[in-house]
Amino acid sequence: MPVECASEDEAKTLSAKRQAEGAKRQVESAKPQAGSAGPLPLPASRSAQGWPCHFFKSDTTGEKEFESFFAQGEQLVLDRFKCVGVVQQEKLVASR
Repeated sequence: MPVECASEDEAKTLSAKRQAEGAKRQVESAKPQAGSAGPLPLPASRSAQGWPCHFFKSDTTGEKEFESFFAQGEQLVLDRFKCVGVVQQEKLVASR
């Protein structure tokens, strides 16, 4: 379950705090208790407490609507799948 943070810094701080708490619990649980056969089980995990999460508005200014990544000797196939294009080498296209 996410714990909503007001800023990225708050999320980072909470994350670091949870990591330190987890490391401390591991050290403490590894210490043998008087009269016990071994270490105690770890207390509840950090995920049970939730995880820090910062939601923010995305700014996509300047992003391209369409970007292609193919080179000479490759062919872009757009009709093979509904939502994705495939780049094939010309040798493979010719053998089909």
